[in-house]
Amino acid sequence: MVMRDLLASPEYAACKAGWEARAGVTFAPRPEPSVVVELLAEEFESSGIGVGEVAEVLGDQGFAAFLDRKAALDESEGDVQEYPPGKEPDPDDPDEVAEVHGYAHSAIAGNAIWYLLAKQSQKRLADHLVQQRVPKARAYARELMKLI
Repeated sequence: MVMRDLLASPEYAACKAGWEARAGVTFAPRPEPSVVVELLAEEFESSGIGVGEVAEVLGDQGFAAFLDRKAALDESEGDVQEYPPGKEPDPDDPDEVAEVHGYAHSAIAGNAIWYLLAKQSQKRLADHLVQQRVPKARAYARELMKLI
């Protein structure tokens, strides 16, 4: 199985629909930008997790619970923008950051990679997050471990 087949599979669609129903998450319209797909392909390669392994976990109840808890964690973090004193934007100035409303279609696969790495060990997950340049990767790995 290749990544394209995984993202188009009925199992992936069922997992996505279940996450939407259980956690109330939304997904950005498809197709997603090619850069998102390229980042996911790179994450598969660097993690050592195979597409088949992700396909196997899509129906797993433990993974479904992880997704639900991860959505709650993502929602609690919110969008925080920090500005140096005296450099705050004027309230009438439009935000220059484009916001994406909802998860990318491939988010389930990315979360499955992290879930599978976390099941192996916190160190393996943390090392991967560092490699992926996730801010505060080691602390974030500890937070993700609590969701398992």
